[in-house]
Amino acid sequence: MVPNPYTKAEAFELISRLKKNDELIPFFNAVIDGKAPQYFLNRLKMFKGYRDDLPRGKLKAGDNAKCRGNTIARIRGDLEALLEQGLVKDDGILAAIEEYRRHEWKCGKPYIGMGNELRTTPEEIKFINSTLDAVIGYLEREYKLESPRYFLERLQYFKLNHSDELPANIVSGARRSYEGKLPLKGSTTCIIGIRACLENMIIQNVIKNPGVLATAENFIHYEWNATKSNPDGLHLRTSPEEIARINRTLDILMDYLKATYNLQ
Repeated sequence: MVPNPYTKAEAFELISRLKKNDELIPFFNAVIDGKAPQYFLNRLKMFKGYRDDLPRGKLKAGDNAKCRGNTIARIRGDLEALLEQGLVKDDGILAAIEEYRRHEWKCGKPYIGMGNELRTTPEEIKFINSTLDAVIGYLEREYKLESPRYFLERLQYFKLNHSDELPANIVSGARRSYEGKLPLKGSTTCIIGIRACLENMIIQNVIKNPGVLATAENFIHYEWNATKSNPDGLHLRTSPEEIARINRTLDILMDYLKATYNLQ
């Protein structure tokens, strides 16, 4: 694929045409701010946090699983956008992305003579993870990402751009964005995103205070209602106590980063 990156001027123009909550706006803002590599890193890490298992029954709406056809397609779209923006120059990573693009996925293919569809295989889940690991590692190395300031900005994003609301009905993040409402702190996507951020902070030795480290590890290992299902396969609801726990953890980590690394 020949790179054909958007310029800042093109990104400005396109944003002016899009609706307020169009999902492409964060991408074009990243182009304008010169932070496209960070944007794609965040996206790929989000997909890496999706569940690896292969449920026997049908997945419920809002289940973030790598085996879903739309997840596979969204990853492919982001990898192709990386190429279009000219952000990948390593031949090995280019080959890995091309292999992903050309892979004939089992998901969605019909059995011969039957109405059922084939399912994503365990080998394909491993292939998805290995591709994500390779591209994520490349972006971190090539563009020197994941600084303490980046982690602070990520935690602030979860704290300030997500609602404490606990709606009476389960509302998907996509639907809320179309309705112009903030996504929910109690959603599986938000909790997984915070957990991935904390895990990366620990891996990169950003947290050196034992008490703050314990707070991060407690969040990572806590069994959140939003990540568990009842016997009918439906996700349990995040509780008010869990929302308070999320906010308390975010406040502790943000205060620590500001004080330790002299950030604002």
